[in-house]
Amino acid sequence: MKEATNIIKKYKFDDYELKKNFDKAYEDDAFRKIVNDIDMPNEKLVSYTSLIMDSAKEIKNCKNCKNILECRNAVNGHVYYPSVLNDEIVFSYIPCKYKKKLDKDTEYQNNIIMIDMPREILNASMKNIYTDDKNRIEAIKWLTTFIKKCEAGTKTKGLYLTGNFGCGKTYLVAASMNELAKKGKKVAIVYYPDFLRKLKESFSDDFKTIFNDVKNSEILLLDDIGAETVTSWNRDEILGTILQYRMQEGLPTLFTSNLTISELEVHLASNDSEGRIKARRIIERIKFLTDNITMIAENRRKWGIKMENNYKEGTFEDNGGKSRVVIESDNAPLNMPSNVTLVNRPKVKKKVKTNPLLQDIGPKSQGFAGVALLAGLIALAGVAFAYFNLRY
Repeated sequence: MKEATNIIKKYKFDDYELKKNFDKAYEDDAFRKIVNDIDMPNEKLVSYTSLIMDSAKEIKNCKNCKNILECRNAVNGHVYYPSVLNDEIVFSYIPCKYKKKLDKDTEYQNNIIMIDMPREILNASMKNIYTDDKNRIEAIKWLTTFIKKCEAGTKTKGLYLTGNFGCGKTYLVAASMNELAKKGKKVAIVYYPDFLRKLKESFSDDFKTIFNDVKNSEILLLDDIGAETVTSWNRDEILGTILQYRMQEGLPTLFTSNLTISELEVHLASNDSEGRIKARRIIERIKFLTDNITMIAENRRKWGIKMENNYKEGTFEDNGGKSRVVIESDNAPLNMPSNVTLVNRPKVKKKVKTNPLLQDIGPKSQGFAGVALLAGLIALAGVAFAYFNLRY
């Protein structure tokens, strides 16, 4: 009997504490708003006090949030909020306005098959492409027309876009593919060398699925064709089959490459006459499927943004890492470090005269040599001063 009495007292005490915590939490505006929005007596809500407090905290986080990147809630872009289901309170994560907008803005990505492409390619947009280089205009105009034709359902050729390294071929074509995906078109953006590798690795698994998804895509981009290691298998069984199918079905196919059509034919051919014949067959299919545009433009991988006084800041890469340089508008480097080795090293137009003392200090740097020279001169002067003091 005494035990039962103690249990009853404990429950009464617990109820009292819960009610006390609830009343204290109710003083908070966010907590009070949630409680008032729930169609349930406060006596029943008391047992949910801590969960409602968590929800109120997240609502206050949302009030001061300016974008999804600043989200401080437990689940990014969501708020923990209660609802009533069958006279019980159920808590769930509700997407915020920024999450809803992000989902809407990226919904088109469901229309894209992407194989081994950089993540930023998914966000490539025609609105963000550079139009300050006249050498890019022809390709931009062609792609703008291509988008309109595809949107209207007009039959159109694809594009073989060739050009120098880093001129923006991939981004430009991928941006047009994304625009079409936003219009509901099913597109595939494929880094061709890695696509072949992925097919090899998936022979016993999902080879057929990967291959058919690419081959059958409504609009296809094969990026960096010519960078792969050619075998009779990937040339004849993979590339040849894809091109033949797309010719028959009239499906737009686009290519980017650092090789011209003629150079690609040499690349695809083997030393024997049969290989050359098969390479010629591949090239004829590409020519049938595409218009050919060459884009020789500024290397935007190497150089940074435009700076004041028509100068730019860029990065040269060597085996040991990266070295910053400043270059003129004609891409001639002003102060490229002498220890940087480049495959295509630009001719130095003029050197920048700098004070050795202001250079980076290091055993092999000009700054180190300058400091050593200065230290030597000071030491020599000190010896001379001591000598004259002792003598006279």
